[in-house]
Amino acid sequence: MKKDSKKKTLEEIYKEAREKEGPVIIPPQIDSRYYHFLLENESAEELGLLLKEYEKYKKLAKGNLGRIVKGKMIFGEPPEYYNPSEEEKRLSEIGNSIGRLLRKDITKESGIKMLQSILRYGAYADSVEYDLFNFYYVDVVGTGRFIYPSGSVKTSFSIIDMICDNIAQNEIPKQELEQIKNRERQDKDEIKKCFEDLLTFLQR
Repeated sequence: MKKDSKKKTLEEIYKEAREKEGPVIIPPQIDSRYYHFLLENESAEELGLLLKEYEKYKKLAKGNLGRIVKGKMIFGEPPEYYNPSEEEKRLSEIGNSIGRLLRKDITKESGIKMLQSILRYGAYADSVEYDLFNFYYVDVVGTGRFIYPSGSVKTSFSIIDMICDNIAQNEIPKQELEQIKNRERQDKDEIKKCFEDLLTFLQR
């Protein structure tokens, strides 16, 4: 026998309404205009621009840290949580954008475009390090949906290593690749030379 909807609790009605909406996709928790800026420039031709943004927000995030917040249980918040700043969240999204580009199956042509972009923008960063922030949602009956940070994961990778492993491995002799990967990268001049040599090898 079908249950009378009038006898359902408010929680049951609310839950059913949410389920009809389908899977919940939590949007990036940064300024929407900046998020679209990242999407528009997530390309091989603009990797250098993304790296410049990374360098910019790495400094800004250090000077604008988030804070520990006492949660309001009535709104589904945890008792206490770290609320990252806008700068920290932007740095996280920038790191994700760079990582997605470098983890794709990239052709020789797009690899050349990436290296040319890095040199054009003068973005001689090798190590990308950031906190990857995760978020979750809570549906509160009679109030709405709230999104809260659920913690972060320390994330890091080397631009040069990623390029050697994911882009150039079928285009450059293994011995030459290893020579580049084993070089000292203590300053920007050394990093720049690695990028220049990778580009030279790919353009052969």
